[in-house]
Amino acid sequence: MNCMDADRIYLYLEEELSAQEKDLVEAHLLICDTCRRAVEERRFFLEAANSLPKAELPVDFSQQVMKALPPLRNRALGWLTAAASTAAAAALMWLTIFLLTGDTLSKSLIALNQLLWNQVQSFALIFVKVFKVVSLLLKLCVRFSELLFNSFTSLTKILNPEVQILLITLTVIISTALFLGAKRFIFGEK
Repeated sequence: MNCMDADRIYLYLEEELSAQEKDLVEAHLLICDTCRRAVEERRFFLEAANSLPKAELPVDFSQQVMKALPPLRNRALGWLTAAASTAAAAALMWLTIFLLTGDTLSKSLIALNQLLWNQVQSFALIFVKVFKVVSLLLKLCVRFSELLFNSFTSLTKILNPEVQILLITLTVIISTALFLGAKRFIFGEK
C-alpha cells in the first residue's frame, strides 16, 4: 500500500473505512513511520476540535445579520443621478460658451452642428477611399492567385514531379520574402 493522503487518514480516524480497508491501513501504519506520525497529528487535531464547546447561535441570528447589512441601492436612482449630472454638466458647458463667446444658445448649437457634420463628412470620405483601396487589393490578390494556380496547373502537365516541387518551394520562398518586405515597408519595421 502506498502512503496515505489526508482524506484517507481522516476516514480512518473517523472509522468510516470498511473492515478490509481498515486492516490494510493498520498494516501500513506498522511499517511506515511517516504515515503513523501523520495519523497521530491528525488524531490530536480531531481530539482538540471535539473538545471545544459547541457554539450556540441565537435564534434570531439570521435576522440580526440581515439587519447589519447595508441597504440595497436603487439602480434606477443611480441612473437618474448620472443623467442629472450629465444634464447639469451640459448646461454648465453651454452657459460657459455663452459667456465666453457672447453667442446665443441657438448660434452655438448651429456652430457645433456644422463642426460635427464637417468631421463626419471628412471621416466618411476617408472611409470610402480606404474601402476602395482595400477592395482593389483584394481583387488583385484574387486575380494573382488565380493566375498562379492556372500557371501551376498548366506546368504540372509539362514538368515532372521533382521540378514541380522545386518550383512550388521557390514560389513559397519568394512569396514569403515579398510579403515580409511589403510588411516592413508598410509598417516601417526593421
